[in-house]
Amino acid sequence: MTRPGKDFEKTICEFYRGLDPAAEVLFDHHVMDRDTGRPRQVDVWVNCQVLGNISLRILISCKDHQRPLDVREVDLLLAEMQATRATNGVLYARNGFTAQAITKGQVSGVSCCRFFDEQPPERPNELMINAFVAHPRYVVMTEAISVHAPPDVHWHALFKTDECIDGQTLPVQAVISGLCL
Repeated sequence: MTRPGKDFEKTICEFYRGLDPAAEVLFDHHVMDRDTGRPRQVDVWVNCQVLGNISLRILISCKDHQRPLDVREVDLLLAEMQATRATNGVLYARNGFTAQAITKGQVSGVSCCRFFDEQPPERPNELMINAFVAHPRYVVMTEAISVHAPPDVHWHALFKTDECIDGQTLPVQAVISGLCL
């Protein structure tokens, strides 16, 4: 018997495989839970590298519920991210989110994305990269790729964009490198 929402999860998985052909995108994957030491099932898991040497482990959770997701679903994803050592989390909902859930996601770095029938899934418009190089801790956040960008725009394009800082236009890679010096 097929688990409810399986097609929804497969669609999201295939979407991410198309975003970055170099990434390892795993469907219905098991990740070791750091607290229990036992495997934990995740809908979609993405292993990829950005900026040449920063590894991301992205946990994607798909919820095919009849109602908008509330803040509890974001809290559950945050706990799952911590247990699996995911660097990023994305929550997909077929019927959207409550305002409180969206606020919680924005504050905590969880991308809340919708997926509607007959349309491509939204893609996260924020990618938070925590780099622990030295004290203090820097968090770099950029919104270079719109959630409504054409499907052929890959994540790697994010790092080929420019940021304007104090009136000076710099490549995103230079901004991140400068923070680490």
